[in-house]
Amino acid sequence: METDIKEKAIRLRESFREIFKREPEIYVSAPGRVNLIGEHTDYNMGYVLPAAVNMHIITLSAPRKDKNINLYSHKFKKLVSFSPENITRNDEDTWSNYEMGVAKMLVESGYTLGGADILVGGDVPINAGLSSSAAVEVATALTFKELFSLEISELEIIKLSQKAENEFVGVGCGIMDQFASCLSRKNYAIFIDCRSLEYEYIPFK
Repeated sequence: METDIKEKAIRLRESFREIFKREPEIYVSAPGRVNLIGEHTDYNMGYVLPAAVNMHIITLSAPRKDKNINLYSHKFKKLVSFSPENITRNDEDTWSNYEMGVAKMLVESGYTLGGADILVGGDVPINAGLSSSAAVEVATALTFKELFSLEISELEIIKLSQKAENEFVGVGCGIMDQFASCLSRKNYAIFIDCRSLEYEYIPFK
C-alpha cells in the first residue's frame, strides 16, 4: 500500500510544480474508510468497527516565508488563499472549509501556523460513504504538523479534525471517521468505544 501511495504522490507532483512553480517538500496521506459494524452509533457514543480502504487523500506541500496559505484542490482545479491569522468560512469554494476548519482549530488550540503552498488530491470519492471529508481533515492536520513541527498527538489530531467538521463546516459527524482515517492499520479493523475512545485492532483481511 505504501508503494501505491508514493506512486499517487508522484503523479500529483507535476501538478504542484505547475501551480506553485517549485518543488513540494512534504507529502502525507490519509485513507478513506468503510464501517463494518455500528452505523449511526459513533455520534451516540456507541461501538463501531471501521477499516481503512486503499483510497487516499494526499497532500503535497512546502512552507512559505510569508503568512499566506495557498490551498489548491486537484479535484476542483481551484486555488484558495487565506491567512492563519484570519480564517473565515468560504461560502463560494465550500470544499476549502474542511482544510481551513482544521487550520482554525489548530490556531484556536494554541498552535502556530506559518505560510504554505498545499495541493490536495487523491482518489477517495466524494459522497460515496467512504469519509472523504475526514480523510481531507486528517491529511491537512498531518500536513501542518509536518510543515511546522507541531507537537500534537494523533488523538488530538482526531479530536480537532472532528471539531473542524462540527463547528466550522457545520456537519454533526461523530468521531469514527477521523479516528479510522488517522489510526487504521493494514489488514486490521479497529474496534472503537466512541465514549471512552479506547480502541483495539482486530485482524481483518
